[in-house]
Amino acid sequence: MYEHPYFTAKVNEYEQQQLERAAELRRFIAEHPGQVVRRPEGALLRILRLLSGRAAQKARAPRTSRSAESAGTTDAARRGVPAGCEPATAR
Repeated sequence: MYEHPYFTAKVNEYEQQQLERAAELRRFIAEHPGQVVRRPEGALLRILRLLSGRAAQKARAPRTSRSAESAGTTDAARRGVPAGCEPATAR
């Protein structure tokens, strides 16, 4: 209601041009696949790949704490199985 028809027409014209350019690019790529050269990956893509690799590596690693391993505790203690001990007397 408040938009001028000229503005709406120009926006539609611009969007139509963008769609035509994208269709032409897809057609060219489909017709000339041998001429397409991949760009070297940028810094952001390398960081994301590095972070996703670390996340996958953490998912594959066993869930043991470093303090339990270094303290020489048994496998049962790492699993959370209570050790057999006598109850202490109250003072």
